[in-house]
Amino acid sequence: MNIYLIILLSITPILSGILYSFTLSVPVIGELFTYILPFTVICVWFYLGYYLARQNKLNFWYWTGITHASGFICLILHFIGFYALESTPKPLALISGLFVNTLAPFISRIAMIFERVPNETTRFTETFIQISGILFMLLVFICGYIRSKIANKK
Repeated sequence: MNIYLIILLSITPILSGILYSFTLSVPVIGELFTYILPFTVICVWFYLGYYLARQNKLNFWYWTGITHASGFICLILHFIGFYALESTPKPLALISGLFVNTLAPFISRIAMIFERVPNETTRFTETFIQISGILFMLLVFICGYIRSKIANKK
């Protein structure tokens, strides 16, 4: 597979986050995409790990770094926007959440358990969504990678 196609597939969560953000306000499509996009991104991410395990050009750590670089950049932008700057600029807050935006409805429910006020979203909730979303995507990628290695040994 071409390295440019791999890079394009590695920004799939960001592209789906943009699509999710735009279609969220559309009545029927937004509700449908709330459930379809997370599973689609998870399947693409699993397949990407599965496919990259079969490539002998680079090892696991390089593929993990290449595919998750956009997620780590979004995490750095999140920390800059929410903790380093006094007032969070709105574009920076939107850009930093794109990598895990499609997973946010599911992950935010877990984060809200630890909030003092029920159904309140704070900095803690946003940071929890960012970190756990990246860790979840990393877990899905590793599962696809390991599944491919197990299938190759048989």
